[in-house]
Amino acid sequence: MDELDQLLKKLGLSVARGVPQLATGFIDLAGLPLTLTGMQRPEDIVGSTAYLTERGFLPPPQTGLLNETAELISSAVSPAGAAKGLLAAGVIPVIKKGLDDVPVGTATTEEMGQQSPKDMLILHKTDEDKLRDADYLGGFASPSLAVVRENVPLSGFGDISLIGDPKQFDPKMRNNPFYSSDAYTPRSPQSYRVPKKDAWKKFQERYGHEDSNYLIYQLENKATKSKAHSGLESDVERFLLRSKTFKESGKSLRDEMDDLFGETRYFEYENPTYERNMEMLNKRLKTASPIESEAIYRQMDRLERNRYKVKPYELGTVANVMKRMPQVGGEEGMGSKGVGRLKAALTERFKNFDEMKKKREEIQDVGTIKDEFKDRYNEQLLKIAGRLEGNSFGGMDNVADFMFDAVKQGGDLRDAMSRLRKKEYYESYKITDDDIDQMVTLVNDLKKAPVGYFEGKPTRAVDFSEFAGAIVPEDTSDEIIGLLQDRGIKRIEKMPRGVENDLAKRKAFRDLMFSAGGAGLLGYGLLDDEEPINYYVQ
Repeated sequence: MDELDQLLKKLGLSVARGVPQLATGFIDLAGLPLTLTGMQRPEDIVGSTAYLTERGFLPPPQTGLLNETAELISSAVSPAGAAKGLLAAGVIPVIKKGLDDVPVGTATTEEMGQQSPKDMLILHKTDEDKLRDADYLGGFASPSLAVVRENVPLSGFGDISLIGDPKQFDPKMRNNPFYSSDAYTPRSPQSYRVPKKDAWKKFQERYGHEDSNYLIYQLENKATKSKAHSGLESDVERFLLRSKTFKESGKSLRDEMDDLFGETRYFEYENPTYERNMEMLNKRLKTASPIESEAIYRQMDRLERNRYKVKPYELGTVANVMKRMPQVGGEEGMGSKGVGRLKAALTERFKNFDEMKKKREEIQDVGTIKDEFKDRYNEQLLKIAGRLEGNSFGGMDNVADFMFDAVKQGGDLRDAMSRLRKKEYYESYKITDDDIDQMVTLVNDLKKAPVGYFEGKPTRAVDFSEFAGAIVPEDTSDEIIGLLQDRGIKRIEKMPRGVENDLAKRKAFRDLMFSAGGAGLLGYGLLDDEEPINYYVQ
């Protein structure tokens, strides 16, 4: 009888332990990537079965086949419990099989089939002046990133490439957005210093006998926060580097610049609401009466006077301003009204590296592809705008706005265009069904067009330590090499200038190349075998 009592008691404890696992099982399942790889103990996952057992909130596990079966059955009516049961029974074998030798979130090729080659790299293109700004700030305020493939060139944007560590730029994090093309996001502002009140006099005394009248005038008349700009410092620097008088003085460039300019740096940025409000007023102006037009022009003047703002150049301040800036919509070199703007409106945000992998083949050396779409786009605009009297180029801008507005509305594109053409500011264009068919075809083709890179734009401050290396031209100044090294970037590859040399040097960073791939319950593969994924908690 005592044995029966003990058996019933143990069965009762097993059921009492199993039923709560209808809830804790989900937490156990979510914690598998951490517990199975040894990154955390099961007892440290808050709310897990082991966590509650260790703290006495659940009965201890009962041994014996009957007791273990009772616990398993009582917990298996939930999806999480069923999955745990399958794992315990060995039905899902992807979890183990040499797991200690496999990086977090990665399955073996036998389990997953052949994964995509690891040839994707995160770059931040920059130059010496921008690196000095970042050094002054102590980091990068919302830098633009490019996800490229190893053998696809990326020209422009700067001759120095910082190599991003993929673990630091996980697109699953809300503040690490990546897009399926160039999203034409706002550029980080350049800093400037204000000339000292007596700078123009000093400059005139030292260099007045050389061709310096323009700079003397600028130093005298731009000695306020609202009038100074980064170009003035650059102009003075270039002059000094050419000046025979300065070379003979034996002074350092930094000391001379510090003598002419104040210590505090500032940056200027456009009011985030300016473009949207100005676009709205321009549309209202098209149908306004003469009296209404006068009022609209006064509003435009007020907007223009308050278009730009100035703040001290500090990392947190710049990052916050960048976060509030709207996406412009238009690709580099293609104009804010052209086909690039429309392509940017079609851009999708990646939820994770796995989505990025699925589109990796779209990253190509685009060459003349942009010109092909640009010509088709302009032909479409000219066809519609040409029906109007007056300036056809102004009409082209309005038709471009029509296509952009339709795309931004979302939903069925043809329906959106049909609704928009009835609006009073588009009605005069007499957009036909045939026009809409051709525009829809163009948009759909543009949506599938290859891109040179995927764009990333962290909406946060980024530290130098998030970049693991750099590719620099061989004539990069010793100052910048020292700056990078002092900031912890030790892996620096020098190259002769030229796109082909930049591509060759990427091979030195194969350990930072990645290819995302699914792995069932464990997530996705990311890096080479010796590099585990960091899982983040926001």
